[in-house]
Amino acid sequence: MLSSNDEQLWQQFDIVQNDLNTFEIIALDQNSQVKSLSLVLSVSGNEKETKIEKFVIVDASGQRSEIKLSHFEQSNNISIDTYKFELPDGVYLDDQR
Repeated sequence: MLSSNDEQLWQQFDIVQNDLNTFEIIALDQNSQVKSLSLVLSVSGNEKETKIEKFVIVDASGQRSEIKLSHFEQSNNISIDTYKFELPDGVYLDDQR
């Protein structure tokens, strides 16, 4: 969902800013496998220095998974060829974004 501009998809979620650096994405569908996703951002200096510090996922069973990111180095100088992927012959890609 985070990588989609599909308005219908976004309408299936409620987005709340809990404080300056915390956002919560809550599924409106009671049958959703992921009930909520919280993103905690860290800001240093100016908005160009904003990074995801951690994210918390709560699933349908109530299990809470917290993932903290540390020692993260961001580089805007990554070559586009770094992520080049070519589908092997005879393989079908089922892109369900």
